[in-house]
Amino acid sequence: CPPIALFDAPIDTSYREDMEPLERMLRDLARSASALILWLDCDREGEAISDEVRFVCLKGNPRLGTQNRVFRAKFSTVLPGEIQRALRTLGRVNENFVQ
Repeated sequence: CPPIALFDAPIDTSYREDMEPLERMLRDLARSASALILWLDCDREGEAISDEVRFVCLKGNPRLGTQNRVFRAKFSTVLPGEIQRALRTLGRVNENFVQ
């Protein structure tokens, strides 16, 4: 196929079998959660992983999505002040980086 066609190709996400326990754990933990804060690296890959984690957690607790309770923490270091700032300024997954 021409390379330009890849921009509009559907994305097929699959996971290795050894990741199934992690997926199950995330779904199970999400069932009792009242909110989800995604703390992953603040780069394009971190944004993509945030989207994957969000997807799995929403399978366990769809209310998180319907009640708009999924947040994205943005931070550059794990120092106390930076963590507190990230909690005060929670955002959303950047959909432009995900697709």
